[in-house]
Amino acid sequence: MAATSGTASAAATRILALSGDVAFGSVNVGATGTQTLTLSNTGNAALTWTNLAFANASGSVFTRDTTAGVIAAGRSQTVTLTFAPVEARSYSTTLTVTSDATSGTSTAAVTALSESVARPPILPSTAAVYRGPGACTGCAEALATLLQQAGFTTKFVGPEDLSRDATFEGISLYAQPGGDDTMSVYRAIGPQRWPAVVTRIQRFVRGGGHYLGVCLGGFLAARWMDDAETIPALQLVSGTADYYTQTPRPYRQDQVIPVFWLSPPATRFVYFQEGPTFNVPGATILARYENGTPAVVVTTYGAGRVGLSGVHLEATSDWYASYHLNDPDGPDGDLGLKLIGALSTDR
Repeated sequence: MAATSGTASAAATRILALSGDVAFGSVNVGATGTQTLTLSNTGNAALTWTNLAFANASGSVFTRDTTAGVIAAGRSQTVTLTFAPVEARSYSTTLTVTSDATSGTSTAAVTALSESVARPPILPSTAAVYRGPGACTGCAEALATLLQQAGFTTKFVGPEDLSRDATFEGISLYAQPGGDDTMSVYRAIGPQRWPAVVTRIQRFVRGGGHYLGVCLGGFLAARWMDDAETIPALQLVSGTADYYTQTPRPYRQDQVIPVFWLSPPATRFVYFQEGPTFNVPGATILARYENGTPAVVVTTYGAGRVGLSGVHLEATSDWYASYHLNDPDGPDGDLGLKLIGALSTDR
């Protein structure tokens, strides 16, 4: 029997190692901190990684500049991690790298501390109110009237204005009224300009400005524009804004519904138009729907504040008349003024 000769090839190995300081230390609310994570492949074959994710839904404050890559044998790749706190507290999470590694380390603990910065309450000055495609007829005007009653000077802005930094100079509040749907606003601004508009509004609020979102404006403040979660919304809150009509007791469009205002406690009948309910961790809840879910909330984003309402507290008597609706306790502008006032008061 003939002998065979030869050398068996070495098995392919892809060994992942993570290194770098991912303890951010102390970062002020409204500021950002960065750290560098190094992914190394000490194996003998190319390693492919397809995701780097943070646990506990921490993507709102911890982000990364790269989400995938291929690392040749014996080589490494760096990823920049960013920490942008929205409230003063300690943060911790675990990052996990998904790859085809045959061995090694795929997780790392991330820690950070955020400290508050002194910010004075806003004083009524100028508020910019969106009026353009996507906003419902009369919604921008009614919201502007309510802001004027609170002492603001108001100006209307449209899609083109949101594409300019100068629009946010000299104002203390940006208001997004109710309307058709989030995608209508997205289409009016345009896919190419939308990311810059998101960054501009985030920078305005993070720097001490304030955001008031009603109905559609409440949906826009959340994380995603679409159900498939492919188009980022304004991402001013870390939680969700979901249709209240999908909760156990549905309501049709244009209806008068009860909400429970928490302070002082009172049940009020308000104008509702298929608005959202909010699940925002850490937010102050001003009012709840009949089923107990939040209808009106206020929270912080950086040095600024965010006020969201799923109901139309700015609705005027002609709104009710148009749909032959009866409001048992009259207009609710006083509640709208309380929401605006809550934006001016530190928790």
